[in-house]
Amino acid sequence: MYLVWIHLITWMVILVTTIIALFSQSRKLSLISMMITRVGYLFANRNWCIISQSRFSKSPCFNHY
Repeated sequence: MYLVWIHLITWMVILVTTIIALFSQSRKLSLISMMITRVGYLFANRNWCIISQSRFSKSPCFNHY
């Protein structure tokens, strides 16, 4: 369950850094925010692969009822 929380927090960080990158007046701050966002995308995608693999191994058809 902790992986889901890490995934959600990563997406919140991506959202905040994207807003900062779009509306920042400073070019340096904008570039730093864009780099953090890119690393966040990589981390979120990797995390999603781990989550989906663990869920698929428990129940291939995602039927939890």
